[in-house]
Amino acid sequence: MTTLAEARSFLAGALEGVLEEVATVHETVPDAITPPCVVIQAGDPYLAPGDVFGEWAATFDLFLCVDLVSNAQAIEDLDPVLLAVLEALEDTAYGVDTVGRPGPVHTAEWMAHAITVTVSCFVTLT
Repeated sequence: MTTLAEARSFLAGALEGVLEEVATVHETVPDAITPPCVVIQAGDPYLAPGDVFGEWAATFDLFLCVDLVSNAQAIEDLDPVLLAVLEALEDTAYGVDTVGRPGPVHTAEWMAHAITVTVSCFVTLT
């Protein structure tokens, strides 16, 4: 992959193929979030030097989000989304770096239960 947009688009495509019946995939942070969904956003660090000159490790955070009905129900609802994400990434260039702790997320517009999965891949930027 030669651009960050291509890396993000390829990631979204891999996820959409498996998640189409489980959650909506957003390639960028949408204006409004409607769970269940997966939002792709820049990770931290977004870019780090790779093992080979000219190669970069690009990191993306996948924000998996479900409705917050109750904590127990939200955890139960997150499991199939998380497993589908992990399955979608099995045969791709993306490695799973970390899977965060699930928990409630509150904004002015909505409440949800979410987990962050951090993935990375190597890119040569042109």
